[in-house]
Amino acid sequence: MRGEREEGRLRFHPHPERWGLPAPPPSPPQVKNIRHVYVKECTAKVEGDRIVEYRANVNVTFIVERES
Repeated sequence: MRGEREEGRLRFHPHPERWGLPAPPPSPPQVKNIRHVYVKECTAKVEGDRIVEYRANVNVTFIVERES
C-alpha cells in the first residue's frame, strides 16, 4: 500500500576512539521520506573529565513506498 506510515528505529554505535569525529550521516541511504525524528533518551558515560561513551535512543517516523 503506497503512503503507509511505519515507524522505524535506527541505532548508531560509535566506537569510543571516534569521539569528537564527525557524526555518521543523518540517515542511511535505504531510509527515505523521513517525516519526524524524536530523541527519546540520550546518555553519556564519563571517566575522569572525558566522555568515553555516548548513546541516543531515537524514534524515526518515515513513509514507506512500496511498488504496486
